Amino acid sequence: MAASASSRSRAEEFITQLDQPATQAHFATRGYAAMFQSVLNAEAAVRKAAVLLRDQMPYIGPSVPHDFDDARGIYANVGQLYSEADTRKRTNVMMVYVKICMCSLRVEQGPISVSARDQWVARCSRDDDPLAKLEEDPLLDNLRAALIEFVAEKRRESAPPAGGALPGGAAGGNVGGPTSFSAHTPKLPVMKDELGNAQKYRLLRTWTFALDKEKTHASLEAAMPPDYVDAWRLYLQEDAATRVPAADDAGKRQDELEQIARFIESSMKTLDPRLFADEDLENALKFE
Repeated sequence: MAASASSRSRAEEFITQLDQPATQAHFATRGYAAMFQSVLNAEAAVRKAAVLLRDQMPYIGPSVPHDFDDARGIYANVGQLYSEADTRKRTNVMMVYVKICMCSLRVEQGPISVSARDQWVARCSRDDDPLAKLEEDPLLDNLRAALIEFVAEKRRESAPPAGGALPGGAAGGNVGGPTSFSAHTPKLPVMKDELGNAQKYRLLRTWTFALDKEKTHASLEAAMPPDYVDAWRLYLQEDAATRVPAADDAGKRQDELEQIARFIESSMKTLDPRLFADEDLENALKFE
């Protein structure tokens, strides 16, 4: 009993520490350096992250593969990881996870080929992967949100000043007209109809953490299977009945992002991750 209480205490202390701005800044700075500053492009970040997943991510789950390296760590669930007595080992695992998150943010920022992007999304959407256990844990939501904001702030810092010349003198000869344009097409990872509930949940979470520039009504609808498209259109109709139309483009864009966020959130609530383990067990028993 005392040992169990001690484990719970360690886990609670660890999560509390992760919610501290100083801790989040420490992880974000190191993760950003690994996946943005020390690699040439998003595809290089993916290759680096894949090695981390292969060589350093611990196993989290009940059925350990026979060839798994025990030195990487074996935990029955995320709570056991959080209560790890070896604080350095626990922190190193979280650092690996932060780098994986940063890699996903680098992929979302691009540029990256469609095939490389889809491969990374597929790699992060495996039901039987330890990464899935961390991705499903709402206790890490604050940390993930801090990483997203850290990257967004870095982008704001590096953006050219309004009205300033573009790199390489690109503003020359364009007096009185726009100084730049964007050929970017918003895109979200596609949700295939055959995905299981756990995979759909993780993909919805991926959409949540995508950059705002990727989130539009059109990109969301293009990424969804037919049943989600029907639910989305119904949601828009119901929302339009109560929403006061925005007066300007900025307000309309904010309404668009809010609608997308609320729809994704409501969809995630229908896919309770606590039920996934029960479903997996039931399917396994049927198979037997």
